[in-house]
Amino acid sequence: MYAALILLVGLLAPGVARAEDPEVPRHRLFLENSTAVRINPLGLMEVANLSYRLKLMESDSILFEDTYLMVGPGLFLSPAFVKPGVRVEVMPIALLQLSATYRYQYFLGTFDQIQSWPDPSADWSDTAIEETGDEAYSTGGHQVVLQARLQAKVGPIAVRETTRWEYNDLDITDGTVAYYDQTPDMLVPDKGWLMVSDLDVLYVHPDNTLKAGVRWTYTAHYYGNGLKSEGNDSQRLGPLVAYTFFDKPGAAFNQPTALVLAQWHLQHRFRTGEDVSQALPYLAVAFQFVGDLLPW
Repeated sequence: MYAALILLVGLLAPGVARAEDPEVPRHRLFLENSTAVRINPLGLMEVANLSYRLKLMESDSILFEDTYLMVGPGLFLSPAFVKPGVRVEVMPIALLQLSATYRYQYFLGTFDQIQSWPDPSADWSDTAIEETGDEAYSTGGHQVVLQARLQAKVGPIAVRETTRWEYNDLDITDGTVAYYDQTPDMLVPDKGWLMVSDLDVLYVHPDNTLKAGVRWTYTAHYYGNGLKSEGNDSQRLGPLVAYTFFDKPGAAFNQPTALVLAQWHLQHRFRTGEDVSQALPYLAVAFQFVGDLLPW
């Protein structure tokens, strides 16, 4: 689900201070938690990150008042996998956020995952995966995620572009080069790169509670060894709405937010009519919150 949901949860950088907020503490023990469910494909996830956050500079400018460096452990869970890891993130200016994450990932062999194939042109549709579910197996491996986010706001309009690069190295069956991963809903290259880009254009209510707009998502694959993706790239487009119930800076439970994302597939080998009707959207519902557990 990561392709849209992890980017969904963190909408407009929760935890970033605004001009009317109290002064951001120099040191923070910071919690981020998100729970999400989706259909097309079906999925459920829980993401929790705990980090030490260091304020980089003192400034009254909205561009620099909450610049930070942070590092800490995280856990990404679903009924199909467990992914503990550690993340380093830096925001040198409010317009730019950079992060690097390492995870050890273990697939449990549940929900027909994982299955792997010797060629990216294989049939990895929902129907095919269900029919060969007895071939699913449990396995583990490594994942590295590099992410860059650019964001800006003019008046009530906010624009954000987030690009994530994933490198996956799993212990998959000999002779296979790629495996289906429910998270990005794609045939993922083993020992290769996956790229996901999200572009958000949103209206932000003056009190910062309601955010509504559209999201375009593009996913691309780099299998290496001269292998072609055979049309495995995908695109989705649709509305995104988020509502934050309250914002009390410094609270241990803060910015509780409900989010809904509905996207229709513009490009997908199996979700534009071949296996699943294009009329059925990718639909995700999430709840997130953040908290300052120990500011000093």
